[in-house]
Amino acid sequence: MEQILANFWDLIMINGKTVLAIVPARRGSKRLKLKNLRIFRGKPLFYWPLILSEKSKYIDNIVFTTDSKSMYSKAKKNFKIIDYIRPKNLAKSDSLASDVILDVLKNVSFKFNYFIYLQPTSPLRTIRDIDNSLKMIVAKKGNTLVSVTENSKKPNGMIYISKTEFFENKKSFYNKKIIFFKTPLRRSVDIDHIKDLDIAKINY
Repeated sequence: MEQILANFWDLIMINGKTVLAIVPARRGSKRLKLKNLRIFRGKPLFYWPLILSEKSKYIDNIVFTTDSKSMYSKAKKNFKIIDYIRPKNLAKSDSLASDVILDVLKNVSFKFNYFIYLQPTSPLRTIRDIDNSLKMIVAKKGNTLVSVTENSKKPNGMIYISKTEFFENKKSFYNKKIIFFKTPLRRSVDIDHIKDLDIAKINY
């Protein structure tokens, strides 16, 4: 695949480090039909990580990776995103997130120091979560960071961050220098079923 050229605006950077946001959103879903298109606070779920990425103090560029032409068109119209189309072989229900991420990193021409992976299924994520987690991994010089629900080390799907070079080599967020970023139980909602969406609406 031909390398994708980033549509760069002024790089913001955090302590001289560049950050790429990767927002994944398949059209299909095993458990909850058209999950990423479900409406939360007046907008489809896939809008929210894009909105927060643009508001972040530290995110320099955004890739929206989807197999849906309609979703991509809406994202392109409403947000500043790098041109990228997910290959069909990575749009299956059993496609691994690591493979999706690696394909994005391979096809973006600029080498970002870090990337943050923001799934649409965590609608109670805040801009403070994003910026504080980025500050934490840079300050602590960790390889990766994963959000966990407070009082546990169970990942809640809200935030994943990695040094780009580390992930390209190890293909995983899990290692000895992982950092855990705690989020409140009330906001640690990962939408997989309709009841999860109802809980998110109540907890907002």
